[in-house]
Amino acid sequence: SFSNGWLEKFKIRYKIGSKRICGEAGSIDPKIIEEERLKLQNILKEYDLDDIINGDETGLYYELQPNYTLEMEKESATGGKKSKRRLTVLLCCSASGKFKHTPLIIGKSKKPRNFPTVEEMDEWNLKYDNSANSWMTSKIWTKWIKDLDATLERKSLLLIDNCSPHKIDYESINLKHL
Repeated sequence: SFSNGWLEKFKIRYKIGSKRICGEAGSIDPKIIEEERLKLQNILKEYDLDDIINGDETGLYYELQPNYTLEMEKESATGGKKSKRRLTVLLCCSASGKFKHTPLIIGKSKKPRNFPTVEEMDEWNLKYDNSANSWMTSKIWTKWIKDLDATLERKSLLLIDNCSPHKIDYESINLKHL
């Protein structure tokens, strides 16, 4: 009969582990991936590493509890409803790492009480904007890309995802939606 110890040693010996299957990576044709990769390489050849800029937003769920915890044998750990309170953070830098644009934080409140003042935000090198659901909007995107353009010294390539607010182009920045 097999025991847990035997199974654990077997998994370690043959480097077998558990992985969470998620996403849609298996739903795209590998030929299309290769074609797009070659197109992107040809576009990138035209730019210096200082002029290739990548930007992306991420959600920061600041009240979200962990999914897993440790507990003693006779204790019970209970969870609650998952908090959906969030901020969106937009980060942007060049491929060389020399250029790092001021991070943008998007929240719900126009003037959040527990956030620093405008002067402190400038001192910490942060920008803040707001929308009804803490998401990127066309208005915020337009303001942000104008600010980015003002800090860039020459025509640059901005690699960004294809979120609908990002569809608004700007004349002196070449956008490549990935």
